[in-house]
Amino acid sequence: MTNFHSDALVFFGATGDLAYKKIFPSLQSMVKRGNLNIPVVGVAKAGWNLDQLRTRAKDSLGKYGGLDPAAFEKLTRLLRYVDGDYQDPSTFTALRKELQDAQRPAHYLAIPPVLFEVVVEHLAQSNCARAGPRSDHACQSEGQRAKLGVSSGWHDDPDQAGRRRRTVQRP
Repeated sequence: MTNFHSDALVFFGATGDLAYKKIFPSLQSMVKRGNLNIPVVGVAKAGWNLDQLRTRAKDSLGKYGGLDPAAFEKLTRLLRYVDGDYQDPSTFTALRKELQDAQRPAHYLAIPPVLFEVVVEHLAQSNCARAGPRSDHACQSEGQRAKLGVSSGWHDDPDQAGRRRRTVQRP
């Protein structure tokens, strides 16, 4: 039987309020329940490093999630970080490198809707949304495609929503 589960989780907006208030507590909860055992890559433009992101996650859990030391320690082992501008292709080259051999990453956009299209375009161009680190072809089977989730704002403006939908659905 083919495994259709994601083999990495990437979340954009890793240093933002949504990550601080909701995402880090959710990640810790998933680890605690045994539902998260894949690399978790935070992406943001903050001039941070991985240790600073881990500190932010710990602060978040202390305030919003109830820090569970054992679950947090497991989460920190899974956590990775890519710092860079979403408009810059080198950010996505660094992300592809951080994903290593992941072939079915899930990408979550906890960023302003105005950035959705540029991020999706760069994910496709850098092979972060395709099978494997060096794939030169779009994935043909549903089980090998990267998954994309967005936090909000997808349908705020009907014209923008249509354009975003076409961007994401391109082969």
